Amino acid sequence: MLLGKIGTTIGKEIIAWTRANGKSLLATRPVKVNTAGLRLAPKLEGDVVQIHKGVTETNSVKKAGTILNTKTGKQEPITFSELPTNLEERNIYRMYASNQNGEAIGNVSFKKVNHITDDLPTLYIEYFGTAAGYKGIGSEMIRKLVQLSDKLGMNGRITLEACTGHVPRGFRFNGFAEKCKTSAAIMYKKMGFKADDEWTDNELLKEIASGGNGLRRPKGLFGEQDVDIFSSTIMDLSEDAIKRYLEKS
Repeated sequence: MLLGKIGTTIGKEIIAWTRANGKSLLATRPVKVNTAGLRLAPKLEGDVVQIHKGVTETNSVKKAGTILNTKTGKQEPITFSELPTNLEERNIYRMYASNQNGEAIGNVSFKKVNHITDDLPTLYIEYFGTAAGYKGIGSEMIRKLVQLSDKLGMNGRITLEACTGHVPRGFRFNGFAEKCKTSAAIMYKKMGFKADDEWTDNELLKEIASGGNGLRRPKGLFGEQDVDIFSSTIMDLSEDAIKRYLEKS
């Protein structure tokens, strides 16, 4: 929240953004957060890219419907729980992902909303969690949700509020703490999402290009957690990304 358009001043109090009461589920309003009790606690956990040093050029090729086991360097199938055939507004739905041994490695909750900018029906991600030890879980889960969004007449549209930090217990997997060392917005940007305003999206691109993680330690604060400077960034899956996910399905 050191970036002016994402969160304003940092001192003894931090100006953050939270949902406001109103028609849109994506509308936000500023609130003051006391740094003494600061917790990064909004919505989303990004999928962390993990590179296995022993992966060869042959087995590192990503195939739709598979994930990379970073321990073995091999592609493995990923399966999903049954998806709904219709989405009722205000209802929250879940999708689970499992590895080839039937172990849970991903969990996402979502709902149907009317987007804040154009009022079009859109699939909105509430919470998102993935397990460590694999590369590509997040992308495959997004691919599955794009297919669902397209099938239900939303043209593959997906939106979310990308924030780093606390998520409900059912969305925490092994490696959660490590994943929180990178801004969720950066992780979603790499999966094809775009910030809802051009300025923030350009800042995300700059951060990625510089090798940054999107986290900063506020000046004058010692012993506190690093703050996600892209906290509460509203992001939409880009049209190009939607096309890619549908083409490879």
